[in-house]
Amino acid sequence: MEKFRKGLFASAVLVGSLFFSPTDGEAADWKLVDTSIIGNGTVGYLNGAKGGKAKICLKEAFGGANVTVYDDGSSRSVIKATSFWGNNSCYTFNVDPYVDGADNDAEFVVTTTRNIVGNIIFELWD
Repeated sequence: MEKFRKGLFASAVLVGSLFFSPTDGEAADWKLVDTSIIGNGTVGYLNGAKGGKAKICLKEAFGGANVTVYDDGSSRSVIKATSFWGNNSCYTFNVDPYVDGADNDAEFVVTTTRNIVGNIIFELWD
C-alpha cells in the first residue's frame, strides 16, 4: 500500500506541474497589440508597441518561413536579420530605440523571403 501511495503522490505532482508550471514571471504581462496577416505576399506591418520589451511571433505558417524584421522608419534598419522561424517562434527585443512619431509608438515591417502558401500570421506583443 505504501508503494501505491508514493506512486500516487508522484503522479499527482507530475500532473500538477504540467498544468501549473511556473512561468518566466513576464508572460502574464504580455499584451497583444497588433496582428498582421500576409496572404500571397511577402510584407507585413505591425505597430503599437509603446516601449520596454516587445516580441514578434510567427503563427500559423505552413512549414515556417525565413523572416526579417525592420524598423518602419526611413532608414529601415534591420532589427532581426533573416533567419528561419518555425510556427510559434518569437523574437524578443528592446523596443525603446524604435518608438517615434506623433503616436509615440513603434512600427515594424516583417518580410519573408518568398511568397508563402496560404496565410502567415505575425503578432506583436508589448
